[in-house]
Amino acid sequence: MANNEEHHDASKSMRLKKSLKGFFSKKEMTKNFRLIDKSIVLITTLLVVIGLISVFSATMYGNPISAITTQSLSVVIGVTIIGIMLVVPFELFKNIRLILLMMTILIVLLGYTLATQESVWGATSWFLVLGVSFQPSEFVKVIGILVISWLIKYYDREVILTKRKLPNWINVNNAAIASLVISWFLILLQPDLGMLIILTATLGLIFLLTKGSLKWNVIAYSVVFVGYLLLTIIGRQFGDWLVSKDFHMFERIASFIDPFRYSSDSGYQIIQGLMAFSRGGWFGMGLGEGVSKQGALPVIESDYILANIAEELGLIGVLVVVGLLFSLIVIIYQRAAASTELYRKSVLIGVASLLLVQTVINIGGVVSILPLTGVTLPFISYGGTSMIAMLSAIGLALRMIVEEGKEPNINLVYSKQKGE
Repeated sequence: MANNEEHHDASKSMRLKKSLKGFFSKKEMTKNFRLIDKSIVLITTLLVVIGLISVFSATMYGNPISAITTQSLSVVIGVTIIGIMLVVPFELFKNIRLILLMMTILIVLLGYTLATQESVWGATSWFLVLGVSFQPSEFVKVIGILVISWLIKYYDREVILTKRKLPNWINVNNAAIASLVISWFLILLQPDLGMLIILTATLGLIFLLTKGSLKWNVIAYSVVFVGYLLLTIIGRQFGDWLVSKDFHMFERIASFIDPFRYSSDSGYQIIQGLMAFSRGGWFGMGLGEGVSKQGALPVIESDYILANIAEELGLIGVLVVVGLLFSLIVIIYQRAAASTELYRKSVLIGVASLLLVQTVINIGGVVSILPLTGVTLPFISYGGTSMIAMLSAIGLALRMIVEEGKEPNINLVYSKQKGE
């Protein structure tokens, strides 16, 4: 058994060295960029451009230059990360030791944030780096996709973390599971309800869509449905009690059911958002002409950016943004369905699910069919860490598709789909 493991490690090391040798190969890099899914790149670019315009418009009565500079810098960093992902050896994306190292760093940052930083909007989620706020939990979502995808593909393999004599329970499988549990628990302690739901739902969808039987899928979706019903009942019947506890999360549960009942308190932001939608009508008041951003709707450039778009560009503008987002999600799910290898399929499902869950939670909170959680709208809302994390997720998807394109039979698959 030990000899087999040593042979496997040696073989893996040789493959990695071979990949690193070709790291700067112009031919290999050209091939990778040629296999990029252009539809994903195009839609993502359109969303980012719309987001930059929307952020500038939403902050024009505050400090638009600072906001657009921060957001643009985040885009540059995110695009750079995508470029790096497209040229580094693919073996690095499956190297569980590297993945766990990144998760460990994020766990340390989560603990540091929780221990040293002050609560903002009811959650201790941010800390300052050179005067810029950073939210480590945003990257837990992305790296978590790699962790759960590795577990789905390789869980049955017993791989010891080091070559020293260690107890049987100290292996990569248990370390990977522990990293997810610890990060989940630290986000719970912040507490960041929106991030917790996104992380849980994304990782859950990866498992259900790759390994879950019909029975488990039915059970999972039924639990979500029943949970939502209970949430609405609790919010309706015990709203006053929840608000009286002066706990941010409880107030949001109460106010999303009947925001007008708490119009001067927790329901104020929801009401202002709905009024912005109403003022926008079909075609909006005109870009830059919205009035909600003049102080009526706090932090409109962040989780309420869609309300500003609705007010200025109307329902048509909202449909364009939502249509682009869901088109991107559907395309990535389609690429996952066509994938011939489980790890790549799982990562693609994870990226699509992350975008889906975060989009639904943001829109649901803005239109008051879900509790407001402070979740950003992917690529559109102001938020440097969120933008970098979302672009990193797109980079993962693009790299999985590039590797899929290198498979010998992939052209046959596409040819059959096109009827050639």
